Amino acid sequence: MGEDFSLHELSLLILCDLLNDMMKATVTTIQDTKVKLTLPDGQIFVVPLSSFEGIPKEGMSVALILAVPGADDAARQRLSKDLLNELMSD
Repeated sequence: MGEDFSLHELSLLILCDLLNDMMKATVTTIQDTKVKLTLPDGQIFVVPLSSFEGIPKEGMSVALILAVPGADDAARQRLSKDLLNELMSD
């Protein structure tokens, strides 16, 4: 039969599944207040460390939320809504 998961564990599993559908990048280097990210196709770009939620580490895979200016709240709301819908459907 299936495994029994706590609500917290189930939430983390669903969030990981949703993040798998997002664009990914790998943290290549961190210098001072800049983080160099490498996309799967080899493109490299640098973002401010302050733009991260959480603490990135070299070699870590990060999910990117792409949104035009003024729409970043909508992107976060969409992620929250998707997560809530997944929780409610199980």
